Order: sequence, then C-alpha cells, then structure tokens
Amino acid sequence: MSAVAADALARQWSEQWPAALEVWSRFVQLHEPTWCFTRAEEAAAQLTGSFAMIRLVDHSVVISLRLVAEQGLQGFGREILAHEIGHHVYCPADLTDNARMLARMRRGLPTKEHLAPFNLERHARRRQRGHSRRPDRNRR
Repeated sequence: MSAVAADALARQWSEQWPAALEVWSRFVQLHEPTWCFTRAEEAAAQLTGSFAMIRLVDHSVVISLRLVAEQGLQGFGREILAHEIGHHVYCPADLTDNARMLARMRRGLPTKEHLAPFNLERHARRRQRGHSRRPDRNRR
C-alpha cells in the first residue's frame, strides 16, 4: 500500500471512530486507535494473528490498516471499530473477565484447550450481536 493510500485509509477510518463509539454509548471514553501500517508496527503494538484488537491492559484499540487493505475490508471501518469497542464495553470488559471466561472455556474443552481463545472470541461476537439488535439500542 502506498503512503498516500495508507494516509487516506487512516483518515477514512479516523472519521468512522466517533460513529463506532456511538454504537455503544456517547459516554464511552476511549482514545483513537493505534494505526499500524507495517509488520514492524504491528509487532511493536503486539498485534498478531488478526488485523484488529483491543488491548485489555491499557484499553487501546490497535488496527493494522495494511491487513485491512490486503483483505479488502476498507469499507467496514465503523463495524470493525465498534466490534473492538464492544470488547471494552460489553464482553469481556477487562482482564479479569477475560481470564475467568478463558479458564471456564478451557475446563469445558478437555483435550481441546487450545481452542479456548477462538471460542472466547465467538462468544463475545454473539453477545455483541445480541446487544446491538436490541430495539431500544437502535433508536435515535
């Protein structure tokens, strides 16, 4: 991705950040994401195995715009950002919740414990989808 294209994509997604916050609540207080443009920046931000994450330690959303572009996801900024915000707001809200859920899933997956993080993400997505479909949450 060229520097000009990367800057344009970062600007486009930055403009989507307020709308993504509004999906959950106007009172959510998170700073703008860390945008990664190279593999080195992804490694420095501890982003591995995905193009987006929220670090529950410091509540920072990290997005690899390089991978977003490679996977053709440029038009889904609001949705992806809102999903990551949902990990902060709803499921799991913090490291303690995350650790508890992960421990319970590992216990429930004998011989398949390595799948617990994947199942935790699936569980979070289902809970977030249910939350966003509530009629009272979609009123303007």
